[in-house]
Amino acid sequence: AEKGWKGVQDRIKTGAAKSETSNVLTGTDQEIAKEICSGNFERMALLTALNPETASCLSQWHGKDMFLNNLTQLTPGSAKALAQWQGDWLSLNGIRELSSQSAGEIAQWDGRRLSMNGLLRLTGKSTAELSKWNGDQLELVGLKSIGGWKNYSTRLYLSEDLQRKLQVQ
Repeated sequence: AEKGWKGVQDRIKTGAAKSETSNVLTGTDQEIAKEICSGNFERMALLTALNPETASCLSQWHGKDMFLNNLTQLTPGSAKALAQWQGDWLSLNGIRELSSQSAGEIAQWDGRRLSMNGLLRLTGKSTAELSKWNGDQLELVGLKSIGGWKNYSTRLYLSEDLQRKLQVQ
């Protein structure tokens, strides 16, 4: 059994198990998801995990600012469903990594302000996908590196260190 658990841990570390576990919510996240899907959005900021079904329920919320800063990952299916939300400011500051597929899906969102300050780096492909977003302001203050940004109509907020690195290049 210990060897089997080690294999699961290794697959989680490498990301191989992410797609297998991403749709299953447990504990408090499961309780909050049920509340959200029944129309009670009071505890949405406490979510630590998100599946596409819950993201679809969140997209029905009529508020202007959605803070989901306890989420640590964003799957493409959840990003696609969340991109249907009609609000102005989406804050996902707990996300550390963003796949190119998830970046492409969240870039479809029609809001004005997107905060992803927990991201540490964006690959070239993820950057290309995210730079398709047409909002007003994108906060990526936690980034240590970024691929080539193509969308100059969106105001990009980066750390001072990264801004200096980019000016030197």
